[in-house]
Amino acid sequence: MKLRDLIPPVLMAGFQTAKTKAFTALASAFIHADDLHEGQANHLVWPYRQSAWVHAAVNYVADEIAGRELCFYQGDQPYSEAAFDAWWTAPALGPRTNQGTQPRLSITEVRRDLAAWAKLEGEFFLCFDDTWAVAGLRRNPAVLTPFLIAVPSRMRHIVRAGVLEGWEYVTQDGKRMLFLPEQVIHWKAFNPNDEWRGLGDYKAAQIATEGAYLTGAYIRDLMRNNGDQGAIISAKSGSVTDEQREQIVAALQAKRRAIRLGIAKDVFVNGEISVERSKEQSAGTDVIAGKALSHQEIFIAFGVPPSMAEVKASYSIGKDSDYYQLIIRTCMPLGGHIAGALATVASRMTGRPLMAQLEWDDHPVMIEVRNSRLDIALKLWGAGMSWRDINTYLDLGMESFKGWEIPYLPFSVSPVVLSGAPVDDPSLAEDNAAAAADGKGRELPEISMLKLLLAAKSRAATPAPVIAHVERDVLAGFTCGCGDPATTLSLSKGIEGYAAQKADRPPTEIARWKDYMNQRRETVKAFSSAFGRVLMTARIEVLRKIEAKYQPTKAIVGKTAAADLLFDLSDFTRLFTVGMRKQQQGALDKSGQQLFQELGKDDPFSFSPPEVQSFLSGRQNKLSGVPGSIFDRIRDSLQAGIDAGDSTKDLAARVKAEFNTLGDTEAMRIAQTETSAAYGHGRQEAMFKAGVKYKAWLTSGNANVRAAHQEAGLTYPVDGGIPLDEPFIVDGEELMHPGDSEGSPGNVINCHCVSVAVREPEPLS
Repeated sequence: MKLRDLIPPVLMAGFQTAKTKAFTALASAFIHADDLHEGQANHLVWPYRQSAWVHAAVNYVADEIAGRELCFYQGDQPYSEAAFDAWWTAPALGPRTNQGTQPRLSITEVRRDLAAWAKLEGEFFLCFDDTWAVAGLRRNPAVLTPFLIAVPSRMRHIVRAGVLEGWEYVTQDGKRMLFLPEQVIHWKAFNPNDEWRGLGDYKAAQIATEGAYLTGAYIRDLMRNNGDQGAIISAKSGSVTDEQREQIVAALQAKRRAIRLGIAKDVFVNGEISVERSKEQSAGTDVIAGKALSHQEIFIAFGVPPSMAEVKASYSIGKDSDYYQLIIRTCMPLGGHIAGALATVASRMTGRPLMAQLEWDDHPVMIEVRNSRLDIALKLWGAGMSWRDINTYLDLGMESFKGWEIPYLPFSVSPVVLSGAPVDDPSLAEDNAAAAADGKGRELPEISMLKLLLAAKSRAATPAPVIAHVERDVLAGFTCGCGDPATTLSLSKGIEGYAAQKADRPPTEIARWKDYMNQRRETVKAFSSAFGRVLMTARIEVLRKIEAKYQPTKAIVGKTAAADLLFDLSDFTRLFTVGMRKQQQGALDKSGQQLFQELGKDDPFSFSPPEVQSFLSGRQNKLSGVPGSIFDRIRDSLQAGIDAGDSTKDLAARVKAEFNTLGDTEAMRIAQTETSAAYGHGRQEAMFKAGVKYKAWLTSGNANVRAAHQEAGLTYPVDGGIPLDEPFIVDGEELMHPGDSEGSPGNVINCHCVSVAVREPEPLS
């Protein structure tokens, strides 16, 4: 049975009428593809071939979809038959060869081609020959011809009276093929201007693509002209004959040809003749910058994160990465449409309602995301959530097991209360040592864990009189923030004062401050991790040198011995500076955006490059002594071990312990201080941009707040405040905000105070 025999006479008449009325003028051009020829169009005709950015954007999506396995299901069960599986290894027809054969395309190539057509044209077509005319009745794949993936631009729909009656396809060599609607599976993207055809992503990217292409061609032509712009030859007196002119031109052309071959050839010109070379030209910075923006616009149009158009030193693939956004927002939805079309083919083959889907679970991005979910799951379990609830919340797909509905709360997370008030998160405590270093306080004595546990036990039995059961020396010398002796809390009267202080603070202020600190946690963690990576790099370098160079049996002693084992200070400084700058810049934008959200502003917030650079330069000066200080500590530790005659193992252990101490203390101190500086500066500038007029100083109200900062909280309360452009006076210093880079170390290190926007204070009556 032939296709023509299956087409009703009315439809054949429709074909003839449509061909006569609609295709007569375009037939020749359509058949010979003249309408696609570059010389006949005033726009970019082959964007996939002519634009590296279109090519890259399409492949970002198509390659991901091509790399996923296609699985068929009947209900919830996988569907598989030997003949069925064999047919699907190569289900489509490829282009004809010179020998007249038409090889098949693999299922991987099919997924790639369909994804590419979907992104470029906004539609794809699967066309079937006569062997599929009674599809659903035959179940033997051996009699079914592979389908054809049609080029969308060569498909023409035939519509009469608003009804789709068929499709006409013109092959590359001009051959016409007619298909009934049921012989074509057509997927199309939404197109508000055409109900029959899809709208490709390239249409939205066309202007940006052509702009980038023309800019690139312009730069290319400039470079070509620079290679051979011709020379300006002038005769100083009189004129030259035609023969002389030809000789001079020939000599210069020969010289240019020699230069292209790398040969320097001298030219001697008779007479008073000068040869002047044209000036070289180059594209301006605005042209190059505009071209870069076009690249990002192209990626956005194709559903690819614009940051992926830029070169990066490293690429993250976790749940917070752009790669993950590409997979879940672009590749997965399009892959679902492709799988749905192929499921329709499979259902026609077998006569069974089959479904299909692409398997993404084994993709590296999804594996990384699952790993991060497992880390979150362990944290939730440690915080008292049952595995059953965790499984539901994180969609882990776990099978139930005995006892998984029971939550467990470890004793280590039970809060310890002194004087009826809970101990606040230690990570939010201000650093007493910072103030002590500034000459304004002293170190806190270590509190016995046993005594704290006894206090917790007493609190559980009789909450109110807990303090009566704690010995006086437990909290002797407990200082308020920066350790000012005048604010030292003793057990006899300091605890009662602290409780009163907490009671005086409105719960809304305490909750507000804690909310600010919670917003900063990720930033503190990012700073700490960045510093930790730099420390780890230096530690590895030192340990390798110890292993390779340190030989205590040969009595390597003296001042130069430690230097031979140290890490490179310049590399350490560079890595430290780069790591801090990256986190500081992110913290600036995040803090400003959070302030905008607090004020209910929907506008996006960002700092201008000059503003960012000014802040980063100031912080770099503040941190300039950190690498040298760490270098000296490691050097002193090495020298002490060498002088003591440590073995290689002991010296390595000594260095590890020193680095661990730095990671535990310096990393958190730097992280909290830099977070405070960036958030303070970011909020101050964001208030200016938002039109805020007044600000106030908000503290935690905890017992470890510096006395001067506690006083600032009372002087500039949230129901009072001062004009935004005026400084806070804190311990005699002018600070525009908490963590101000202009403040002394004892006033800003580990500060957790917050500058908040407030209404204009009411005038005193």
